[in-house]
Parts: sequence; C-alpha cells; structure tokens
Amino acid sequence: MGLLLTTTVGYTIGDLWHGTAGAGLAYDLAAPDAVGANQGVDGLLSGLARAIGPALLTVVVLGGGTAGWLGLGVLFAVTGLAVPALTRRALADRRAPATPGPAPP
Repeated sequence: MGLLLTTTVGYTIGDLWHGTAGAGLAYDLAAPDAVGANQGVDGLLSGLARAIGPALLTVVVLGGGTAGWLGLGVLFAVTGLAVPALTRRALADRRAPATPGPAPP
C-alpha cells in the first residue's frame, strides 16, 4: 500500500511539473503575435501522439522484445538529458536582443 501511495504522489508531482513547464515554455518561446498558433499546434501534436503513440509503441516495443524496451529506455534517457540544455538555449536565443540589420534605403 505504501508503494502505491508513494508512486501515486510521485506521478502526480511529475505530471503537475510537466504541465506547468510545458505551458510556461509554450508562452515563453512563442512570438508575442503567435501564442495562439503555437498553442494550436501543440494541441494538434499532443492529440496525434495520443492517437498514434500506443500503436507505435506496441509494434516497436512489444514486437522488438528486449531490444525494443532497451531502445525505448535509451530514447527516454537521451531526451531527458537533452531537453534541459535545448530549453536553456532556446530561451537564451528568444531573449537575446535582435541584431539590427542594414538600414532600409
């Protein structure tokens, strides 16, 4: 019972953290005039992942046996390690002042 409670609390905290971070990044990385468009694309891609993901994972992971599970683990590990650095870079690029181009004639 304790393991179930601990797992539920951990999952809930992770889910809240993920949702908050995703929404924050969606607003911070979007151009001010394109926040709605970015939210629409995010919703579309999330729906696509929910529609295709289970079938894809069934074929790749269950069909691949141990290699499929290891591949999924490597994918999650690489993604988890890359996202913080990519996020910092994207936020730095977004907040960096634009370099002025040549003056119009």
